Order: sequence, then C-alpha cells, then structure tokens
Amino acid sequence: MNLLSGASQGGMKRWGFIAALVALAIGCVPSDSYQLEPPALTPVDQFFVANDNGVPTIPADWRLTIDGEVAAPLELTMASLMNLPATTTKATLVCLGDPFDPRILAGNADWTGVPLRALLEAASPLSGAQSVIFHCIDGYRVSFSLAELLQREDDLLAYRMNGVTLPLLQGYPLRLVLPGDTGASWVQWLKRIEVSAAPPLNSFSPIPLHAQFLNPRGGAVLAAGRHSISG
Repeated sequence: MNLLSGASQGGMKRWGFIAALVALAIGCVPSDSYQLEPPALTPVDQFFVANDNGVPTIPADWRLTIDGEVAAPLELTMASLMNLPATTTKATLVCLGDPFDPRILAGNADWTGVPLRALLEAASPLSGAQSVIFHCIDGYRVSFSLAELLQREDDLLAYRMNGVTLPLLQGYPLRLVLPGDTGASWVQWLKRIEVSAAPPLNSFSPIPLHAQFLNPRGGAVLAAGRHSISG
C-alpha cells in the first residue's frame, strides 16, 4: 500500500490521535492549510516526493470512472475533465510521518482541477450511499464520508500544479487535493471514484495550527540586535 507520507501506517495512526487531541485543545482547526499571509509557492522541481511502492505505469487509455451507488455513472477522459469548469486552489501538502520525528515534509502549490463536489453531485449519489472510495492505479485507496465531502468546498481533482501539467512523481494524471488534511489523504494516480453504501473506513485528519522554525538553527547563539526568523 502506498502512503503519500512515506511513513508507516502506525505512525500516521499515532499522529491522527495526537492531532485530534490538539484540535480539541485549541478549539478551532481551520479548513485552510495556512494562516496569516499565503506562503510562497514551492517550485515543482523542488517539491518533495514521497511514496512507498514506487511510481506505477499509467495506462495509455486512462479514464476516470465515477460509479457505484449513483444514478448517473461517469467516465471521463483527461480532455473531458479539462473541458469542465476548473478552479485553482493554493494549498499546503504536509506529510507529518512519525509525530516523534521533528522532520516534516511540506510544500506549497497552486493546484488546478475540477471541484470534487461538482463531480459527485453530477453523478447523483443514491439515497443509501454513505461513503466515497478513491481507487488508485498503484492499488492504494481511501474512503471518506459522502456527507462530509459534499460539505467541503475546496477539494479538487487536480491535473495541474503551479501552472504546469501535474508531474508523474506528484500523481499524474490526477490526484486528490484535500486542503487542510494530512498528506496521506491526498491520493495520487487516481483512476476510480466509487460511491458506496458501506460506512467510510477513513476520517479526515485536519492539521492543527503549527509552525516549524528553520532559521536560526536550534542551539545557535545570536548577537544582540534584530534577526529574521523563517521556517
């Protein structure tokens, strides 16, 4: 199974538990993945790459299928997806890995694609549908509550990143973008969206407000005066 965070399932589960406690403690977890001023974009060639099972081969006849407990199944080529109304969302992808390891993989990008909610609504889920299962070419999958997904406004099926075609190492031809959620939910190489009557197996893991200072380094001794702090 491929985890975008490059971390073990155990590590992600531990982090999910810790994140939930922190969220309760601060009383407010925003849907956006940054606060204050929007962060600078991370160049595509410098954006981190994390996966467990390597990069899959993309079929030449790739299509996105939306089926299951729906009244109007969809089969979309990349051309048909790109003909639909698109939106661009600035969001930060954060792979936290082991919560006891201070290293955090993070990158900021403008993600362009089709709003997920619009496609789900176009497929017309049936009354008994409870969850949405995202199937990927490499065999990885996650499932979330249909009702919650229909309430979220910023989720995307992205095919562009910082204005260029989504790179293969970042999930080409299509990846799920869930602003504010941990990286393990941003599935790559998406091929099928299944609306199901089964309960969801996954829950959203919002990233609590946090900061990591990279300059000055820990333990550095600074002369008296003004200094810039970044991270």
